[in-house]
Amino acid sequence: MARLGQNALLVVITTLIGALLLWLPDGISFSLHEIDTFHLVDILGRLSLGQTIHQDFTTPIGILMFAPFAPFTGGSTGMGEAILSGFILFSVIAAPFLFWIAQTRLSFATAVLFVISAQIMLFAMVVGPTPNLAISMHYNRWAWAVAFCVLTAIMLPLRNRRYDLADGIILGLMMAFLALGKVTYFLGLFPAVLIALILAGRWKALLAGLLAGLVMSGAVSLLAGSPSLIADYARDLLAVSRSPARPYATATFYDVVVKPDAFIGSLLLLTAPIQLYATGKAREAVVLAAAAPGLIWITYQNFGNDQLWLLPLAVILLQIAFVLNGRDVETQQRRRVLKIYALVALIVIAPTAVNMARSTVNHAITPIADYTPAFAKPALADIRITRLKQPWGKAEVYIPDGSPAEWADPTGPTASEFLSFGGVDLPFCELMTGYPAALQEAGAALDKLGVARDRPIFVADIVSVMWLFSDTVPVPDSAPWYYGDAKGFAAADFLMVPLCPASPPHRRIALNRIERTENLNVRYIDTIAGYALFEFLRGG
Repeated sequence: MARLGQNALLVVITTLIGALLLWLPDGISFSLHEIDTFHLVDILGRLSLGQTIHQDFTTPIGILMFAPFAPFTGGSTGMGEAILSGFILFSVIAAPFLFWIAQTRLSFATAVLFVISAQIMLFAMVVGPTPNLAISMHYNRWAWAVAFCVLTAIMLPLRNRRYDLADGIILGLMMAFLALGKVTYFLGLFPAVLIALILAGRWKALLAGLLAGLVMSGAVSLLAGSPSLIADYARDLLAVSRSPARPYATATFYDVVVKPDAFIGSLLLLTAPIQLYATGKAREAVVLAAAAPGLIWITYQNFGNDQLWLLPLAVILLQIAFVLNGRDVETQQRRRVLKIYALVALIVIAPTAVNMARSTVNHAITPIADYTPAFAKPALADIRITRLKQPWGKAEVYIPDGSPAEWADPTGPTASEFLSFGGVDLPFCELMTGYPAALQEAGAALDKLGVARDRPIFVADIVSVMWLFSDTVPVPDSAPWYYGDAKGFAAADFLMVPLCPASPPHRRIALNRIERTENLNVRYIDTIAGYALFEFLRGG
């Protein structure tokens, strides 16, 4: 009973601290990844308008990564406050799962490390080791927190097998969340989960987990009012996987494994199963070996390529070392080796983990005066961007060395960058900073022109979010993040081509698609605030 109370208090206190830190500031202040922020606001805005995810717009991120925000969007609450409230709600939902893993598998010392590590992921306001505040890619951090629970659950045995059925249900719910939230994590962990339950002979837990996952998937579809939600989600995943726009998140697979700042972590992960086997933990060794390729693949697929699995790896190795039986010299030596592995894992990931932990505090105490609204619309005014990084009304432009043919992606649809389109010359440049300022200026100019009010506009860039900056509407059956298909302009009335795009490859792919689409032409209207405005003409 004492351990139960300790673990419950641990989870409650850490959740309350994180929730308080998110509740304190008036909205969101950020200074990094503005495009990803626009992506999130675009999706939440579409959902609040009554659009259905995977049907009315394309995204590879599942509905459960946006569901916690739903109760707070669409009303009088500002979007920034709604997003922070969604963070808090999800942390409350995750709390019982953290408690279950701590209570059924961990000593109090390792439970503290486990719970704090998971809470860091839930409340962090940065991506990786950067000091800049950001709400971008929250879905990766949430998925890591759940993945921490899954990995710890399959690696460490239950203290009491009477809870086998309940444990299987909880494991199934967590895996279903990953499948319906960020499928990369589900696919990466599923083989290890399956192997772990089979090796342990936990057939009842395996069946309960599968049934729980199926029931949860059905319930989510019903609550979303979309019986075809799963099929539509699968279609989006398949479409995005074929996208020419982004072959991998940041580094190549080779670099993710052997680059200098990743090599030690990779070495720990790949040799830890050997140490576990030598310690007599054959099942744990096999499960970790089965999980290792998936964990590396998850790291490869997610921006920043941070080896966040080092946190649960340290928890698991410490717990095994603490309960290792035997007082002989060999056992003591094996125990020390596992503790050293855990310590090195914590040291390697410490810069990232500490930075993520302090980001929540930094966000709570950051002076609002140093930031300015990233949007002009009143409902979005509590989402602010730093004045220092994004000087309002200024945009820096980068002109790369070499010819257009050298700069262009040789694997793309065309061998050279577009230098003109629809009779308009396109400068050979890239917008490096000031993207919110550029969109604000373009939106105001578009409203002043008045030709596109309440009509959909496709922007030939990495995101098409002009409706967030003007009196236009989102493009039906499109994608907040452009993945290289024809959906974005198929239902749009107008086209805006940035003279200096945030992503030249995305502009090139989009314009190439438009030029190759039959019965689709454009009529040039005007050039406003750095954007060439065209009207789509369909027909013969």
